[in-house]
Amino acid sequence: MNPSPLPPLELSTGQGGELLGELRYVRSEYSFTFIPADDQALVERCPDGRTSILLDDLQIEIGLPRQEVLFAWGLHPHTLWRERLLEPPEPVPGVVRVSRPTDLEPGTAIEADGRRDWTTEWDPGSGWLRIAGSEHDGASPVEVATNVVLTLEEGRLRSVWLAPAFVDS
Repeated sequence: MNPSPLPPLELSTGQGGELLGELRYVRSEYSFTFIPADDQALVERCPDGRTSILLDDLQIEIGLPRQEVLFAWGLHPHTLWRERLLEPPEPVPGVVRVSRPTDLEPGTAIEADGRRDWTTEWDPGSGWLRIAGSEHDGASPVEVATNVVLTLEEGRLRSVWLAPAFVDS
């Protein structure tokens, strides 16, 4: 999927509950998958389809037309993760919306701020991963789905925290 050139990504937070489900990392596939607890709840959040924000090959799924972040999924090889002791954020359950651009289309992915240098750190003790473009996390951690946390600062995505269940296949 080729990302389309769009204006810089801007995000905002809102009231609401996270999407319940299970985030898994499938080692043999080098990828994340999210299994919603209630398929109907997912359908209600994206009646007009879905699109994605790209962090390299990891995708942050967006429901349309509300442009709400749903969950993380996609290729993200564990062979490239750096081990590090992490202090996970203390998020609040909520909603993150893409506030700019406003005309997202189903199936057309966009890059997060045009960056291609996101790094992944993994703490095997806690099970948390931190995917970020810098050492600085945002000030507003929001759990948008079970074990999927986004940190924002001034409308920009600063990091994604994931705590998946690891499965072999």
